[in-house]
Amino acid sequence: TLLTMVISFYMYLDSPRIRRRIERLAPPTWAEELTYLDAVVDRVFGGYLRSQLAMAGLTAVGTLLVMVVAQLPFALAVSLIAGLLMLIPYLGPLIAFSIPVIIGWQRSPFTALVLAIALLLVHQTISRIIMPRIVSYTTGLPAVLVLAGMLTGVRLAGLWGAIFGAPIVGILYTMVVYVYERRVLRRSPEETADAIENLPPY
Repeated sequence: TLLTMVISFYMYLDSPRIRRRIERLAPPTWAEELTYLDAVVDRVFGGYLRSQLAMAGLTAVGTLLVMVVAQLPFALAVSLIAGLLMLIPYLGPLIAFSIPVIIGWQRSPFTALVLAIALLLVHQTISRIIMPRIVSYTTGLPAVLVLAGMLTGVRLAGLWGAIFGAPIVGILYTMVVYVYERRVLRRSPEETADAIENLPPY
């Protein structure tokens, strides 16, 4: 999480210079596409960041409900920690899942088992069903592409793929549709933007 924040900070600082350099290197005929690409990157990455925060919040609420029903101590504190841990790929969800189970084990192995099953259902529901739809809504992408981007990113690039897989797929998808609308169907920029905005997200 700290590494991602540092990289994002430097990308924010250097983005104006990077944009000017790309504009100088690119052919003049690409000016329209570059302008649209800049807007797409802002929209997709911003939407993806909001979706990750939503995932953290949903995980915190789900963990809190499970721990309250099980009458376990430190429910609020553990739930907040679990939500924050979900922002860390790979190890984050595992630790967020393990902490309540360990607390339940202090009461009885049966409590830990029931807690593990309940939390597994919560995590799988959020990550496999709810999250693709949230990312789809915030980025404007079909949910199947969001899920494919997440899974493919993890396979190809590990940690970085888990973080940036879905946004990169989203940017590529939007730009392919944009170029097709403009170059093949010969639609105006306004018609193309409207067509992309009105694509069904699910």
